[in-house]
Amino acid sequence: DEDVEFLRSVSRILSGAFARNRAEQALRVERDRLSAFLSAVPVATFTVDASGKVVHCNAAAEKLFGHGLDTLERKSWGAMVGCVHRADDPDGCGSGPECAGCAMAATIRDGLAGHPVHDRELEIESLAEGAESVTRRRIICHAEPLDLGDGGGVVLAVLDVTELRRVQNEREMLQLGLAQSDRLASIGTLASGVAHEINNPLNVMLNYAELVREDATQAARVREYAVNILQEGERVATIVRDLLAFSRVEQEPMALARIEDVVERTLSL
Repeated sequence: DEDVEFLRSVSRILSGAFARNRAEQALRVERDRLSAFLSAVPVATFTVDASGKVVHCNAAAEKLFGHGLDTLERKSWGAMVGCVHRADDPDGCGSGPECAGCAMAATIRDGLAGHPVHDRELEIESLAEGAESVTRRRIICHAEPLDLGDGGGVVLAVLDVTELRRVQNEREMLQLGLAQSDRLASIGTLASGVAHEINNPLNVMLNYAELVREDATQAARVREYAVNILQEGERVATIVRDLLAFSRVEQEPMALARIEDVVERTLSL
């Protein structure tokens, strides 16, 4: 009976060991599959553990940031992205005076706290080892909480949109330039009409000036002529001022306006 019970105990132990071995093998297979999948993803992806250390990165992340997992040796994520402040504090990335306002650090903290982050656009400054100049990148970042088995973690997917934003800014500037060109073309069309509008009050002013010269001894009439000259001069100034306002490109603040005033200023052109 003792021998039978002993064999049963040994059998249970071996069965448990085999079961654990099969579970560990299955876990390794799943990890290998996940690693292969992340490595094949064309978007830069890397995994950070609860201590802020990089535990995995794919080929796209290595290409984007210029670091491979073999060179990081479980360094902080700041070393991964080349953070310019990674050496500001002896405790490493996340502990320096600039870290509190770092958008990348906030994204990782959110992920480690169990809060997914989607489509967060931010700017990072990178300084590669041995480089003399800082590289500024616009990135869109996603962060998902991840259970690493021995503690929490976060997997980050980073899309570099620096070139896209540069092209968009250039297109906006081009559109502004085209709009300004259209305004200048409109001014050319208006030039003859504006010249006519200015010529009329100028002729009136010249006529009154001639009358002032002829009737200089009559103070009452001189004052009347002077008032007319001032009125016509103000009319000229208004035309010129409106024309300059039309030709100028300005980002003026939004404000309430009377439609009658807008129409009147437009018709004056």
